[in-house]
Amino acid sequence: MTTIADTTSLLLSGFSEVGINNTGTVIFDASRKDGKEGIFTGNGETITTIADISSSFSRFIRNEINDNNQLAFGATLRNGAKNVFIDGIFTGSDPIADKVIGIGDSLLGGTVTNLFFGESINNSGQIPFFAELIDDSGKTITGVFCADPVSKSIPESTSTLNLLAFSALSTGLTLKGKLKQKLTVRINNL
Repeated sequence: MTTIADTTSLLLSGFSEVGINNTGTVIFDASRKDGKEGIFTGNGETITTIADISSSFSRFIRNEINDNNQLAFGATLRNGAKNVFIDGIFTGSDPIADKVIGIGDSLLGGTVTNLFFGESINNSGQIPFFAELIDDSGKTITGVFCADPVSKSIPESTSTLNLLAFSALSTGLTLKGKLKQKLTVRINNL
């Protein structure tokens, strides 16, 4: 039996939303004794704060960690949207740089109006989620989606990055059109 964290610590007082990966790292939601909720990881030796409510976050809902110690969690923001389950899905403490997707973001040519974290992240870093969005015509679309990770690498020259960005944008627009056609066909066939 390995103790990851308990209430005898000066740091933590309550626990919820616990998960573990195959390497023995545990992710959990807890409240510190000062009342600030956070997402933490631990392995029996150290506890690491991933994010807490001392910044823009106001509440955490569901969390998950994969075997590469990549993690994801749902959260609401202090100045977030009203009457939504979560404001976004995040992978770290920065609500802008670490956002996977959030309320108001563009998806399938529409605007995301509600999100539900699928409570998983696979070892490739993919994150499934359920979203509701409103398209340009005002029609509500619901669906299950998968966010692919963006790899962080050593910056290359500006011209190469611009070419890659243009290529990614072109590919994304092409795929968006194809996906929208498939979605339309799928909806019409239901």
